[in-house]
Amino acid sequence: MNKTLEKVSIHGLAAGGAGVGRMENGVVAFVEGAYPGDTALVRIDKAKKRHVIASIVKLEEPSPMRRTPECPHVHDCGGCPWMELKYEVQLDWKKNIVGQALARIGKMGVSAETLVPSPSTSGYRHRVRLKGVSSTKGFSFAYRRRGSNQLAPVTSCAVAHPLINQVMEGLAEFFGKRPTLAATVGEAVIETDGQRCRLIIHPAGAMNQGAVDGMVGAVEKLDAAVVMMAEKVAAQCGDPWLRIIMEKEPQIWLAPGAFVQANLALNPKLVEAVVRLSGLGADDNGLDLYSGAGNFSIALASAGVAMTGVDRSFQAVDSAEKSCHANSLIKAHFTREDCLDSASGLAESGIRFDAVIVNPPRAGAGEVFQKAMELARRRVVYVACDPAPLARDAARAGEAGFVLERAEVFDMFPHTPHMETVAVFNRKE
Repeated sequence: MNKTLEKVSIHGLAAGGAGVGRMENGVVAFVEGAYPGDTALVRIDKAKKRHVIASIVKLEEPSPMRRTPECPHVHDCGGCPWMELKYEVQLDWKKNIVGQALARIGKMGVSAETLVPSPSTSGYRHRVRLKGVSSTKGFSFAYRRRGSNQLAPVTSCAVAHPLINQVMEGLAEFFGKRPTLAATVGEAVIETDGQRCRLIIHPAGAMNQGAVDGMVGAVEKLDAAVVMMAEKVAAQCGDPWLRIIMEKEPQIWLAPGAFVQANLALNPKLVEAVVRLSGLGADDNGLDLYSGAGNFSIALASAGVAMTGVDRSFQAVDSAEKSCHANSLIKAHFTREDCLDSASGLAESGIRFDAVIVNPPRAGAGEVFQKAMELARRRVVYVACDPAPLARDAARAGEAGFVLERAEVFDMFPHTPHMETVAVFNRKE
């Protein structure tokens, strides 16, 4: 490996978050922690056929787009690689990244038309996933370092909701006084709906009911704790249900382990967009694949749409059914099934829907998207957390008789290269 330092001028940002620039010999370099406008001396870590991956050794000329980060762990943790970049610049590049993916990978002429910013750029996360770390120095929580299996201990998190930070501090103190118990923590998920806070522990050893009772009793603002072993509840204290209250939409109830967006302050705007772009009305029927806790289906059912939701998570289906009961909704039905199996079965039976919503995991929808287009009479609304898989799926829409009409971007994750994109595919007339 070449140990000579190279000078790089950064002019862009890649989808993964790295700065993009050219070395003096013209070779493209991807540089972690670099931003547009930076000039840096870098060390080449890996040479590829058409580019190199490098890291900053010395920042010669900082970009005027840089800002002072509000988190003391930003360089050690790496979970917010754009925290030192001005927020308005982050937004511009996220819109650009989605547009580039649709054009380059999807061969689409549609760019991202709208970008909705997060109402807050700090304290916006309502869910964090941490590892418990026990050592001779005591106990702490840690994030997994970006691009590594190593752990970065943290005392607080600048993007976590204040209630989460308060509970994290209390738990660290609780386990710090109990080293034997602390060694069994394993992984911890701390979640809040803005009013109540719960802890879900996936332990690395035996953790009994007394320990769970003790932590709920000792830690201020911790309303419930659940120990999960192989997806089953092994111990529990307190009411573990959370409730999302949105101004215009029905309440959403969340069982431990049920998926919902981590940025609850921006979530109502995402829901509003999906409802609006679906075009579904009171006399229509819709299908929601990867429906989660019913984030979209519950809102549509409350508007009179007959909704069918499918998700393989029993926690998600339990949550959606509880929300239907709590909101007195009779036009939504949820089933626990693999989405591809369900969509294939529906297609074979000849059932069709006015619109289909697809909200897949990061890897994308793939075959499920193909089935969704087969099932949709008019429209498919694709909610993607990664623009590259979205673009790959979009490239095949034309073969199924659909065209991408619109894409809107939602900044669910400030200071990171991640975003949510809502793409609308209409059946060609």
